[in-house]
Amino acid sequence: MKKTALLLFFIIPSIVLADDTGFLSPSANTIKSAPSWANSQNGYASDDAYATTTNTSSWVSYADFNIPAIPTGSTINGIEISAEGKTAGRDIDINLSWNNHNYTSVIAAGFTEATDVVKLVGGATNIFGRTWLAENFTNENFRVRAITHSFSPNGTMFSLDQILVKVYYTKKNLISTITADDKIYDGNNTATVAACNLMGVVSPDVVTCSASGATFDDKNIGTDKIVTAGITLSGADSGNYTYDSSATTTASVTARNLTVTAAGINKVYDGNTTATTTLSDDRIVGDSLTLSFATTTFADPNAAVGIVVSVTGISISGGADAGNYTLVNTTASTTADISQYQGTITLDNSNLTRTHDGNSQSVSVLSTNPAGLSYAVTYNGSTTPPTTAGTSTVFATITDPNYAGTDSVILTIVENVAPTVTPTVDSPPSPPPRGGNGPLWGVILGSNPTPTPTPTPTLKPEVKIIAPTPEPVKSPTANKPATLTTTETKTTEVATIVLPKMFLSGV
Repeated sequence: MKKTALLLFFIIPSIVLADDTGFLSPSANTIKSAPSWANSQNGYASDDAYATTTNTSSWVSYADFNIPAIPTGSTINGIEISAEGKTAGRDIDINLSWNNHNYTSVIAAGFTEATDVVKLVGGATNIFGRTWLAENFTNENFRVRAITHSFSPNGTMFSLDQILVKVYYTKKNLISTITADDKIYDGNNTATVAACNLMGVVSPDVVTCSASGATFDDKNIGTDKIVTAGITLSGADSGNYTYDSSATTTASVTARNLTVTAAGINKVYDGNTTATTTLSDDRIVGDSLTLSFATTTFADPNAAVGIVVSVTGISISGGADAGNYTLVNTTASTTADISQYQGTITLDNSNLTRTHDGNSQSVSVLSTNPAGLSYAVTYNGSTTPPTTAGTSTVFATITDPNYAGTDSVILTIVENVAPTVTPTVDSPPSPPPRGGNGPLWGVILGSNPTPTPTPTPTLKPEVKIIAPTPEPVKSPTANKPATLTTTETKTTEVATIVLPKMFLSGV
């Protein structure tokens, strides 16, 4: 919406320059009656050639001053006459005509000097008792008349060397009006002028105006705020006028919409939906605003990626420029992540080397922190514990979706290897004397000896055969080693000892 103001006053003073025509000399004259003035044409120039008269009330009227065209509508401020001459005692009066017929009242020049002097009559603010128009100063209309005073004795001479005229005037002052556009707050006080118009141009003069540098009185919002702009004139006849260097009008600055957005901040799982966000907006750069909100929450408390975060109760709570904005939204939505809480899980790392016995070999989880978390245990990637000999990497992993944590150990199962038994037979002692009932050596006594007990699987027995000391005999089988054969059953090992044949002595 545009608003127009008719300016009848101005903040900055008008550019009002007083002009004048400068002193101009005549090129024609008219005398009352010959020979009342002699050589009246000598009044055109200052050259000591005089127009003279000795008569009382004698006058000469000078014209054709070639005054430049004074702009129509100008104000005539004053007229000044420069009269150069001398007198033997007789003075002259000066008056003016605007139509070659009527004359103003007279003003005495005040000549008393017997030598050439210049007397100024009228002045910059003296209009000889009337209101003048610009068109009164054409060659056809304007006249300057010199009239002699009476003086005794009669016949006393007055000598006029030169008559000049200067017109003071002020060009017509034009009144400018502007219109300015309303705007939305943009952080500065610049304004836009829609149009500039002039009042007072005299037809058919061609004059236009333009406005520049328009500003509001400040940057803030408001209704009917003052707008001031600089004014310049252009056009073929712009030089005929004065004008005001600035113009004012009014326009409004309305509040700017402010849109607030939120950015969620990731967090570690803590069991609740409390969220943290940062707010941003589309304010003008450099403006001071403070934003606040009531709540900001995750849509779900569990660990996940891209969870919706909602912000409510958004408001502009302060700042020097807060009043220049209208809040568009009081809620906002964004997303953020909840990462798993880093828990711990502990495997039982005792008894990690075991003997193969055909059964599955599992490793226990001692604890989780926090306690009670679900978990999974794998053996070389399988959830089934091993039953055969070998090495397994055991992993324990927390499976609760809100927690993370692992532990690992190495489980080794070895083969069950049978014991190796090496029998040893002591050398027989020296044989006893022959005859009698001496002891046997090198043989187990009795026709049905008691069997050797079956050793347990974990023993590696050493078998010794000890015989009584026999008498020395020669035996082809003496000192030959015994042969030991073992047979494995499910729970025992049976050792069978086969002895070489020996002599039985003393039977």
